[in-house]
Amino acid sequence: MKIIKRIIQGIGILVLAGVLFLLFIKVFGFFKLKDFYDNSTREFKIPGLFENFIPQGMDFDETKETFVISGYDSKGDKSTIYTVDKEKNVKKIYLKNLQKEECKDHCGGVTIYKDYLLVSGGNGASTDLQFVYTFKLDDLYSLNDGSFIESIAETEVYVGTAFINAVGDTLYVGEFNHDGSPLYDVIKTTGRSWMPSDSKAIMLAYDLNIDGTFDLVPTKAYSIPSDVQGMAIVDGNKIAFSDSYGINPGHISFYNNPTASGSVTIDGNNIPLYYFNDSNFIKKVDTSPMIEAICYANNKIYTLNESASNKYLYGLLYRGSYVYSFDYTKIL
Repeated sequence: MKIIKRIIQGIGILVLAGVLFLLFIKVFGFFKLKDFYDNSTREFKIPGLFENFIPQGMDFDETKETFVISGYDSKGDKSTIYTVDKEKNVKKIYLKNLQKEECKDHCGGVTIYKDYLLVSGGNGASTDLQFVYTFKLDDLYSLNDGSFIESIAETEVYVGTAFINAVGDTLYVGEFNHDGSPLYDVIKTTGRSWMPSDSKAIMLAYDLNIDGTFDLVPTKAYSIPSDVQGMAIVDGNKIAFSDSYGINPGHISFYNNPTASGSVTIDGNNIPLYYFNDSNFIKKVDTSPMIEAICYANNKIYTLNESASNKYLYGLLYRGSYVYSFDYTKIL
């Protein structure tokens, strides 16, 4: 009987500790993230959160007034694209590559360029082969829910494809590096000695072609902060990065557009190098943990979050089930 009693007491202590922990998270989140939520509007629920979908990338199609969200399957199944229109109607589309095989990529980024949809290929890691899929945008909208969209092109890139963003005729492709240390391991394992050794992560800029593909050689290289999940250009000349890792609060950091500070040589081509650092830093705003992509539309920053997916769940305490529009002008 004493053993049973001790077991019951132990279970009770664990339950109480769990409740107190969750309460702490809730209270801490309320005060820590107050600036973000006070200046944000809840827009719509992120689709697929309880269907093993882990949201990663997001963009907004101004012509169709529709959000496009990319992500991977937590069980290793098919990669998915969701569309959410202005009436909050949701459609799910699966991806196929040029070989007409089902894609099971990380799909860290998605972006719209003219008549094309570009999606990150590969697993998002800097040490493996990375590329960007090109799809026809008309196919995305004409297909029925649950259909497959087929890639029309795949272009290899020199960095991890944790996020992508088409702005004007430029495609930005950036990688994720968590530990905040320079990219020595990446340089060593890939042989890409062109990477600046004092950088925490790299973003490259490519010129886009009218067919939704882009040139193999980038036009600019950027040294960016660690833990970056997404980026957006706001007000034409400011850059916003979203960053997160684990249960720590995420952030949106704002920078002025940097000037070139040297160069790197890629395949014999001299590429100007730019640094995002303290010299052009403006402000950082705390957000909920596990913030992923951000996109700029309607003079606001829209935020995506993976913490409320059935892989993590605890984001339910942080209102992580929804896309929010953040009026950043009130804090800059």
